[in-house]
Amino acid sequence: MAPRTLLERVFRRVVAARFAILAAYALLVPIAAFLATRIPSEGGIGRLIVASDPDVVATREFQQVFPEGQLVVLLLEADDPFRPEVLAEVDALEAALRAIPKVTVYSALDVFRRARPAFAPNPEGAAAFRQFATGADFFRRQALLGDRFLGLAVALAVQGPKERDATLAAVDEALSRARLGAVTRIRKVGAPYVEAWIEHASGRASLRYFPVFGVLVVGIALFLYRSARSLLAILLALGTAVALGVGAGALLGFSFTIVSALVPLTVLVTALASLVYIHSRFMDQPEGVPADEHQIFALTNKFLPVTASSVAAVLGFAALSVSKILPIREMGIWTAVGLALSWVVAFTLFPALQRVLRTPTGRVVAVRTRLYDALAGALPGFTWRWRWPLLVGALALAAAGLVALFGIPGRIAPMRVGVDSLDYVDPSLPIHRDLLFFRRHVGGHGGGGAPRRLRGGGPHHLPAPSPLPRRRGGHAAAGSRGLRADRGGRGAAPAR
Repeated sequence: MAPRTLLERVFRRVVAARFAILAAYALLVPIAAFLATRIPSEGGIGRLIVASDPDVVATREFQQVFPEGQLVVLLLEADDPFRPEVLAEVDALEAALRAIPKVTVYSALDVFRRARPAFAPNPEGAAAFRQFATGADFFRRQALLGDRFLGLAVALAVQGPKERDATLAAVDEALSRARLGAVTRIRKVGAPYVEAWIEHASGRASLRYFPVFGVLVVGIALFLYRSARSLLAILLALGTAVALGVGAGALLGFSFTIVSALVPLTVLVTALASLVYIHSRFMDQPEGVPADEHQIFALTNKFLPVTASSVAAVLGFAALSVSKILPIREMGIWTAVGLALSWVVAFTLFPALQRVLRTPTGRVVAVRTRLYDALAGALPGFTWRWRWPLLVGALALAAAGLVALFGIPGRIAPMRVGVDSLDYVDPSLPIHRDLLFFRRHVGGHGGGGAPRRLRGGGPHHLPAPSPLPRRRGGHAAAGSRGLRADRGGRGAAPAR
């Protein structure tokens, strides 16, 4: 009898302690699953940068002195926005929105009412308001007036995604209850709406792709191993690896973002590859070798290749920790930890499940089919016969990828970096159409056709405030409680 290697002795102890291992995982998995449910989902632009970055620190210090809340704009479309019926509906909608906690509404009509407290939505009042609002292009620059709409700037004094979502839901409810007839359409734009959609869409995507991948796992396991017990062992190991990997993100203080939402899927795919690699070797039980002995051999035989591939993947994702883009950094560290945990599961829990469930080998279940054998026999010869075309084709695809990524100076532009939140929104959704409308009619050009700058650099943000005429003493001409000018006199913002 050959002397046992260190790996063989380790795996014999693992299998011998299978019940203790199962009990330990039975305690850890519910805790990890609970932690996973506590991970927040954040899709804000602020998550794209590292908190310790000098520019971020300076910006945070500036915002402590000059705070800036979340703001959305409602564009109320009408054939003639100055008709008395339109103004009456706008006035009623403003009153409904002001009744919502943590919501402050600003509009051209609100500014006019402060100057003319006796205003009423009748023909005389409408004519006076038209003259007031169109006497200068100030309200147009503030997105509060357009050719066929009136704008409502809605400030949200909220903290965190939960308060934001609750307040937006209250705003939407008020809009749905409003009795509108003269106002033909309401468009909703602003970063809060975009970020809320991205967060919710990321969560729904996880719910969609996990069932699809579950069907794939079941199909692969049944096709390869033709055993319900093997399928159960693989599913339990996969679920454990994902639960532990995602739960580790909670301990690390991470959040789900557009990027890190792929962490569970990455762990799932890599863990499945390791389990299939190990179990396929286990299925090839030779004649005259007991299944228990062959299990130890299979684990020992596949330890090095599985470990090498896992280490390479862990190091590759861990290298992303140097990124200054926060979601990329977190995704890299999070995935690396998840892959390391899946490796531990593959060589501890999975062998225990194999032994406890008595998963059959190829000597018990016929896993070879004529189709499988035909493909396995033909593939090596095919790839060797066509090796040069396959090699040239692979190199051509790699070269095309480099051209797409970096471009060719003067001929092909490099691949665009998608930093616009609008790129992540489904073009068929109303929020996407509303944002495009805002960009074309409000955010793209001012009244004189000059290009306009958007605060934050994206179309989901509101236009940069324009200069406000000032009276002697520094008070805004439109009223000190309406829209106020900043201290430098270069911009205007809603009064707080």
